[in-house]
Amino acid sequence: MSKLYIISNGVRPLAIHIEEDLSRTWQLNAWKNQPRDFEMLANLVRYTLGGVKPLPPRGRTHWPEEPKDITAEATLVRVQHKGNFSPEPLAHERFTRLLGRREKIRLAVETKTPKQLRDSKAKVAMLTGTGELSLETEQTEAIRAWVAGGGTLLIDAAGGDRTFAESAKQWIEKTYGTSALWSLSKDSLVYTAKGDERKNLPYRLGLPEKKRRKRKRRMDIQAVMIPTPDGGDHRAGVLFSRGDITAGLLGNPSGIVFGYAPEAAYTILRNLIVTAGGVEKIQSTPERGDRKAPEARQPSRPPVRRRSRR
Repeated sequence: MSKLYIISNGVRPLAIHIEEDLSRTWQLNAWKNQPRDFEMLANLVRYTLGGVKPLPPRGRTHWPEEPKDITAEATLVRVQHKGNFSPEPLAHERFTRLLGRREKIRLAVETKTPKQLRDSKAKVAMLTGTGELSLETEQTEAIRAWVAGGGTLLIDAAGGDRTFAESAKQWIEKTYGTSALWSLSKDSLVYTAKGDERKNLPYRLGLPEKKRRKRKRRMDIQAVMIPTPDGGDHRAGVLFSRGDITAGLLGNPSGIVFGYAPEAAYTILRNLIVTAGGVEKIQSTPERGDRKAPEARQPSRPPVRRRSRR
């Protein structure tokens, strides 16, 4: 039996290596003599791309172009911890470009430790990772103080990692109480801020249909309700998702990620930025064609020299 060696970031495979020469079988089209080599290729495609049908054409990219005509600004903080806090480093860069192109919002993404949150002007922070989440007492208190002051923290298990999800839930219950988590209602602004509905936020196609139905309730985002700083109504201060959002922001198809599809992941974080991110409008400046031309000045004429008549 052939052995496969995989290099992973904890979410998805980055490189797959096999010591056999499978390409020779494919080149010779020897599918009758070596059907296993073709089956392995099909399995690898299914494993890495999931249920993508048809396969994307060669040369097509999911990477958006630079945004133009920005009219608003916001800030998002990635919370740094001693675990795998950034498994997909380019996920937020892609999200930033999409947000700029679709919503005309320039998003500044900052990486800060929990202690640095209090000095940040950001209203939304995202904490993700794989493996066990471990936060010290001082870090927990810093996050708690930032949330109590009006911040909104989104926690997701990158790739749907079970270990991270369980440890994150234990941290939330230890910090806010065992009964602190509540499922968001269907009309929550996290789902519907821009007219979206939760039923239109699909899960990864790579997750088998039976598992999607069985684990649908576990995919719902839960929240810890926090009193507003002015003592008014409660708000969702901490959001928790067992399903992946981070890898969805990157936009890559996958057959093993348990979480939201890329468009759904974008929608969830976009809604948070729009509703809780403290979006500031930019004063629009007139375009070159809208500016009034300066008043024309009459050029000063040089003095006329007259010849003397002698």
